[in-house]
Amino acid sequence: MPPPSASSERPLRSKLRAWLAAADHQLFRPAATLPVGLRRRSRLLAGLLLALCLLTGFVIGVSLLAGLKDGPLPGVYLPVTVIGIATMGLAFYLNRAGHYSAAAWLLVAISVVGVWAGIFLNGTAVDLSITQIQYVLLAVILSSLLLPARATAILVAAQLGGLLLLPTLLPGLPAPAFASMFIFVSFFALLMVMSAGISQAAQTDLDRQTQAKMESEARFRLLFSASPDAILVVDPHDQARPWPIVDCNEAACEMNGYTRAELVGQSVDILNVTPSTPAERAAYLERVRAAGTLHLEGVHRHKD
Repeated sequence: MPPPSASSERPLRSKLRAWLAAADHQLFRPAATLPVGLRRRSRLLAGLLLALCLLTGFVIGVSLLAGLKDGPLPGVYLPVTVIGIATMGLAFYLNRAGHYSAAAWLLVAISVVGVWAGIFLNGTAVDLSITQIQYVLLAVILSSLLLPARATAILVAAQLGGLLLLPTLLPGLPAPAFASMFIFVSFFALLMVMSAGISQAAQTDLDRQTQAKMESEARFRLLFSASPDAILVVDPHDQARPWPIVDCNEAACEMNGYTRAELVGQSVDILNVTPSTPAERAAYLERVRAAGTLHLEGVHRHKD
């Protein structure tokens, strides 16, 4: 059987790209009502929620296939896990609806409640409770990614305060192992708070630059559109056609008798009395690069 040709693979690639674009739009595209600064975090939140739901579902499936459904652990955790998946689904819906902050707080709350519930449900299994203490960092990591640095600092303080009370609430915890785990969690949590603060400062600066760029582009677009002089923007590096028009203002359309839709995408030669040669275009481009600005007079061909 002969291998598929490149031409037969192109439709498959196009369909795959179209499917991925549709999936991205449906699952990860942030709501248009969100501020620009929150759209990146909204996309990240959508990815985290989807990954956590799939991972949790995979763990449940493996546990059931392994025959753990008759043991005590799934009997305790299975209903809680199902509720957690449903709550993450609610957070995903809230994020898609444009309620990013509510969705982010809900995900962090799920991680906090889930970990602490696991610690107390295994209070009689001392070794298991010790190993689960490190998972309080999950909420700290999620908070540092999704919430303001101040919220992460408050969460860290609450988590460490809860850990300090844990030996009183669970007297069977071995003191040396708990102390070692507490030091590790505290050190890592404080690092996450510092990282969140630095990241927030950088994000604020980036948002400010993005906003300034958008305002500058809006002013340029207003000047471009309202200018009484004809303005044509061409691409001298296009390989498909010589110097296609990529944009033009209303004055250029009226001066040459075309609509914008008729001009955009066409070679600039549509306006020239005689089409230019490649050598002429190359020489003109070199003159522009050398001088920066050229003042020339020319004659354009009107549509009619």
